[in-house]
Amino acid sequence: MSEITNKELKIIKEDYRSKVFFFIAIFGTIILFAFIYTVLAEIPRKGMLPITIISFVVCFTIVYVLTKKHRLDLKYKNAISEIVIVKDKKYKMDYEPGSASINPSIISILFFKNTVRVEMKEMPLYLITVNDEKYFVEKDLFNKMEKGDNVIFRTSEYTKLFLGFELIS
Repeated sequence: MSEITNKELKIIKEDYRSKVFFFIAIFGTIILFAFIYTVLAEIPRKGMLPITIISFVVCFTIVYVLTKKHRLDLKYKNAISEIVIVKDKKYKMDYEPGSASINPSIISILFFKNTVRVEMKEMPLYLITVNDEKYFVEKDLFNKMEKGDNVIFRTSEYTKLFLGFELIS
């Protein structure tokens, strides 16, 4: 086991925040529906308090249980390193979705040729295959790797989140 770097710590924090945000959104939705229901059904406002408390307790409990492993990873900061072999590497050119756009200004309507802009942004993808799974890597790491190379595959200790690769020098 080795210690998690700051870059890898950001990956764990991002996953942790996404889970917390999801349940905050659910809690807010429940409160909104409860408020609308009490207004439309003409129930006294006292009926809203138990619904709010119950939904808060349920959401807090679910978040606490689902993010326990994330908190352990953030506390102990250990990563599991495993030596694996690169089975394949592949470069793929893709295009960013929604990058071709229409310019709806008055001037562009007068000159129809400039209305539609079909320049799509290129998005290069660098893929490597390890343990029969494909992973995206950065360009410089992709260029340093060769098929059949040994690399270190890093995951977090408790959540088993993929943290990245390291080259063996």
